[in-house]
Amino acid sequence: MATVRRGLRKVAVRALSQQSTSVSVVCARCGRRAPCDRCKQPELCAVCVRVVRGLYAWCQGCSHGGHLHHMQQWMEKHTLCPAGCGHRCQLP
Repeated sequence: MATVRRGLRKVAVRALSQQSTSVSVVCARCGRRAPCDRCKQPELCAVCVRVVRGLYAWCQGCSHGGHLHHMQQWMEKHTLCPAGCGHRCQLP
C-alpha cells in the first residue's frame, strides 16, 4: 500500500490515503478477483499493451488500467478508456 501512496500526486487523495485505505483488484478480462486463477495472464497496460511491472493504475468502473504514468498521460487528453470498452474512466 505504501507504493500506491507514493504514486499519488494529488494532495487531497494522498491525505485520504493516510487514513484507512483498501484496494480491491479484479481481473479486467473476467471480473474475478486478481490475481486471476482463471485467466492466469499478467496485467497488460491498456495504453502500451505491455506487461505492467511496478505501479499499476486502473479504473474502478471498468477495471482496465496500466502503467501509472501511461494512464495519467492518457487521462490528461482523453475521457474514454484506453482499452476501447467505451467507459468514461477517471483516476483519483
